[in-house]
Amino acid sequence: MKTWSFYDPISGEFAAKTWAGPESDLADNTPSDLATIEGRHDRRNRRVEKGQVVAYQPPQPSPDHEWRADVELWVLTQDAIEARAKDLGARAALEDIDLRSIRRLRELSSDPILVALEADAVNQRADLIDTASDSKGSPVSAGSEP
Repeated sequence: MKTWSFYDPISGEFAAKTWAGPESDLADNTPSDLATIEGRHDRRNRRVEKGQVVAYQPPQPSPDHEWRADVELWVLTQDAIEARAKDLGARAALEDIDLRSIRRLRELSSDPILVALEADAVNQRADLIDTASDSKGSPVSAGSEP
């Protein structure tokens, strides 16, 4: 059994598809708009030119990417990685702030629906494994604001 990669016969770029099976079934399993070449090839850094697989540097995906010749791939720059990590941290902090403020509003509310939800939350917090108590004696998760 062999493996074939599909590619665009005009651009030479590999499709995100391969096929493995007997060569006698290859034609029946080849999409009509694609050609085949034996082997499994990385479409991120290879393409077909004149029937041969050659190294290929595709267009830069964004200004946040740099070409790494040692791995023949576009990778995020260190600045972009740090910016994304900072973004994720800020999003997590904002979500935590939102959740804590929602809990405070629910605890202080006299609205019957929110009072019922808070009672439900107190019962659920009793089942937490790692808990501490807030000023009302209600269990809260460790690490959250009491």
